[in-house]
Amino acid sequence: MLHVLDPHSNFFDPKQYALFKEDQQGKYYGVGMTVTGRDNQTVVLAPFVGSPAYKAGIALAISSEVEGKVCDGLTTTEVAEMLKGPKGTVVHISLGREGWDKPIEVSVTRDEIYRPR
Repeated sequence: MLHVLDPHSNFFDPKQYALFKEDQQGKYYGVGMTVTGRDNQTVVLAPFVGSPAYKAGIALAISSEVEGKVCDGLTTTEVAEMLKGPKGTVVHISLGREGWDKPIEVSVTRDEIYRPR
């Protein structure tokens, strides 16, 4: 009914609204790293300087699991959402690197991450 009253308005579900607010405020709680998709996998390109991911030494790796959930086939947005959470909470990440037989297990405490607008 509201779309009929005002065709120029957009209405957000709670998740869309949270992403909108995050974009407007330029900050969120998470681990702070740039990820991209490659061959149906999420690749960590680099951490943001000073972020929890930076302090943990995470870079140039394939994110294979977050909190025990396999990342293969997920979009980078889906993986990024799993890495976000309340400030001070810990997220467990399994990473793969070329030449390493076993995954690298990392526990990172989420903190406030500023995003440039």
